[in-house]
Amino acid sequence: MVKENDLKTLLENPIIFKSVYELIEGEDAFGIGEIFKVPFTKIYQCFDLYRESKVIEAVCLILGKTFEEVLSLPSNKVIRLMKWLEKEIEKCLLLINSIPSVKDDDMTAAGVADLNQFGEFNIYYGITKDPTKWDEIGNMPFEVIFTKMKMDGVNSVIQHNYNEIIKKKK
Repeated sequence: MVKENDLKTLLENPIIFKSVYELIEGEDAFGIGEIFKVPFTKIYQCFDLYRESKVIEAVCLILGKTFEEVLSLPSNKVIRLMKWLEKEIEKCLLLINSIPSVKDDDMTAAGVADLNQFGEFNIYYGITKDPTKWDEIGNMPFEVIFTKMKMDGVNSVIQHNYNEIIKKKK
């Protein structure tokens, strides 16, 4: 039998953990609040952590606690938060992926994908070239940075379409 606070035991037993995780309901068990108000950098880093199956590390990041501190929390609350956070991160990822863009084969051929190694810093660089401001940008709510990215995406599509119209008129 697993004790209420024995998260470590659950994590060490993947079969038991998976069974518990599948049965338990997700819940904002620690009062994080609206995910869109969480700093952008935390959400963006959670994308990578979830992609790498580092769910407990994502919980540590969101709660601002060490791994050891999270292990000492009530396991049922942590697992509820894990499940809630997974759904919330998926919502944020869907929003990010909904940002319109113009497919440009020439940019792809030129190696634009090489910029992916810089992760979230590409976004900050797109907002300001001044790296001393990047922490400030990263600490803004997810919803603010998402809105800026969506506006930029829409503007890019409009500009592309406008250029195509002008080209056809010549």
